[in-house]
Amino acid sequence: MRRMPRKYIIRKTQKRSWASQEDPVLLILDGHLSHTKNLDVILKARENFVTLLCLPLHTTHKLPPLDVGVIFPFNAYMDQALETWINNHPGRTVTAFQISSIFREAYLKAAVPTNAINGFRKTEIFPFNPETFTDADFIAAEVTDELKN
Repeated sequence: MRRMPRKYIIRKTQKRSWASQEDPVLLILDGHLSHTKNLDVILKARENFVTLLCLPLHTTHKLPPLDVGVIFPFNAYMDQALETWINNHPGRTVTAFQISSIFREAYLKAAVPTNAINGFRKTEIFPFNPETFTDADFIAAEVTDELKN
C-alpha cells in the first residue's frame, strides 16, 4: 500500500477544519523525523494556517492527549458494550451486523469534548507542565537512540 504524502495530510487537515488566519488549527504529530525535519511539510502547514506540535521522541506511550482522553475510555466502553450484548444474546456470536451498533454505543460515550479536554489536562500539554516526564520515562528508548559523535 502506498503511503500518503505528508503535504497531502496538511492540505486535508486545512480543508476539513476550515483553518484560516483568524482561526488556525493545531495538528499534533509524533516526533518522527519525517515530521520534524521535513521543510516541505512545515512550509505547507504554515501556508494553510496549521500549527504543528510534534511530540518528543519516545513519548507516544504517555503523551498523545486523545489516546489518553478518548481512546482509553473508548476501549473500556467497548468492552462494556460487548459484554452487555453478549449477556443479552446468550449463545449468539457478534458479527459485522452487530458490531456497528456496539461500536456506536461506546464511541458516543467516549468521544465527547470533556474527554478530549481532560486528555490535554492529564498529559499536561495544557496547562503545560515541563516536568511531565522524568529521566526514567526515557530509559527504554536508550537502546534505539543513535550514538552521537
